[in-house]
Amino acid sequence: MDAVFALVWQKIAALEGAEFRSANGVPFTYTFHKTYVVSSAGRQSIPRTYFEKVFERLRQGAAEGAPALQGQSFILGILRDPRVLHP
Repeated sequence: MDAVFALVWQKIAALEGAEFRSANGVPFTYTFHKTYVVSSAGRQSIPRTYFEKVFERLRQGAAEGAPALQGQSFILGILRDPRVLHP
C-alpha cells in the first residue's frame, strides 16, 4: 500500500459512522474494519483493495471508464468527499 493511500485509509477509519453520499446520491454510513468497510446501504462488505484500485483510477483520471467494482458507488462517495481527500 503506498504512503498516500495509507493516509487516506486512516482518514476513512477516522470517519467511521459519518454520513456520506454514494456516487448515485444515496446517503449511507459505514463500519470500518482493518481490511474492509461495510456500508449501511445494502450492507455491502467492500475490501480495502477495491478502495486502493478506485483511488489509483482517480489519480489517473480513469475512474469512470474502468469496469465497476463491487461497491464502487460507495467507494467513490467516500474517496471524493473533501473530508477524505483534503486535510
